[in-house]
Amino acid sequence: MLNPNFESETTDAVAFIRRYHTTIGDRRVKTDMQPGDVLNQIPATPPEEGTAFAQMLEDTEQIILPGLTHWQHPGFMGLFPSNISQPSFLGEVVAAGLGVNCMMWDTAPAAAELEQRMMEWLRQLSGLPDTFQGVLQDTASTATLTAIILAREKITGHSANEEGLYGLPPLVMYTSAQAHMSVEKGAKAAGIGSKNVRKIQVLSDQSMDTEALRKAIEKDKEAGLTPFMVTATAGTTGSLAFDNLEKIGALCQEFNLWMHVDAAYAGNAFLLPEYDHLKKGIARADSYVFNPHKWLFTHFDCSAFYIKDTEHLLRTFSTSPDYLRASREGIRNYKDWGLPLGRRFRALKLWYVMRGYGRKGLQQLLRHHITLTEELFALLSAHPHWEFAAPMAMNVITLRWRHMGLTEEQLNDLNRELLADINRDGRFYLTPTILDGRFVIRIVPAQTNLSAQHIKELYHLMESKATAMDGRFS
Repeated sequence: MLNPNFESETTDAVAFIRRYHTTIGDRRVKTDMQPGDVLNQIPATPPEEGTAFAQMLEDTEQIILPGLTHWQHPGFMGLFPSNISQPSFLGEVVAAGLGVNCMMWDTAPAAAELEQRMMEWLRQLSGLPDTFQGVLQDTASTATLTAIILAREKITGHSANEEGLYGLPPLVMYTSAQAHMSVEKGAKAAGIGSKNVRKIQVLSDQSMDTEALRKAIEKDKEAGLTPFMVTATAGTTGSLAFDNLEKIGALCQEFNLWMHVDAAYAGNAFLLPEYDHLKKGIARADSYVFNPHKWLFTHFDCSAFYIKDTEHLLRTFSTSPDYLRASREGIRNYKDWGLPLGRRFRALKLWYVMRGYGRKGLQQLLRHHITLTEELFALLSAHPHWEFAAPMAMNVITLRWRHMGLTEEQLNDLNRELLADINRDGRFYLTPTILDGRFVIRIVPAQTNLSAQHIKELYHLMESKATAMDGRFS
């Protein structure tokens, strides 16, 4: 792999990345490119001869960077982040250089055992039950699909894997109306069908209505259907609402349902003991997922999936032809812990992050983001033209501009206009969500290098746009 220019070209690549991060704040967060702009700059046919690395870097600068939404920009506050760090970057570089496939112990013994230990570290840092055993997946979407398949096999006694779902009463699963779209997508992929996903109404705090959940389960059982799973959300995408895990867990136990907990984003904050109360009932879960690649300064992709019954998991996913049989007992072959055979060396960057920061360093960064969010919330709260759609949760704010005498439809349209105006400025990128039929603006301050100055800039921008909107109705 290594040519005589390896070190100099690697140095050039690192310098390129350094320049990018040093100047990222000068760029627009979200590109204004149009469809086809990049395609038109790339030849339709591949090159016959090799290209100098310096030219490839130059083309990256001129063609690729202008067409990116800059996820590491301090003004990227719309979606949940995919924030990174120097330890994670270095871990990715080293893992890429090693080039191993971590499908099973024999193909990468150190990787398998490092992954096992990293999942134990994450479990301890997050205060999860000792009964949870973990594996790194690519995303929470894959983890949720894995959980749905596990729940399907439990309720069918593993017959679905062998014979399919033909002839069985329809299987029905339940989740919140505010749950992530990956739940429905996973139901489609697992053969359950989207029409068999019951989206349970939420309470005023956007958490799942557990009384409505009970009624839905009982209604489906009376209709001859087979309830088999509930996916609870610990931190919804829209407003970071937390379902009542204790009550949902009790219902799952009563009706013999699999309980999966999606804590993709907020689960990272479980490193902070001040949020221990939000974990009440988590020990009832059969499976659980959170994403270090969202808010634990670890490069995408890195999703931590935990399960109680590993024997059930292995029976569900293990398929070992002769050429992939394990050479010894008592080892973990992670190819049998989920869908993929080939697996990236994700554990290395996680190891670097947890060693590079330590528990205290990670907690300090998380609390820094939450403190900055509280400061922004306090600034915005001083102005009556802002209406908060849900309580501030960790580092998520949902709000809208309001004015007396306007209908809900008018307010929705005007807040769409306001959000577009804020994003058009280029320094920040916010996104919308719908809560109780209201179009609201969502703010998630969580970038690795976020500062109080960025918060003040966003506040002044939002105030200027809201004041201008006020002037139209004065």
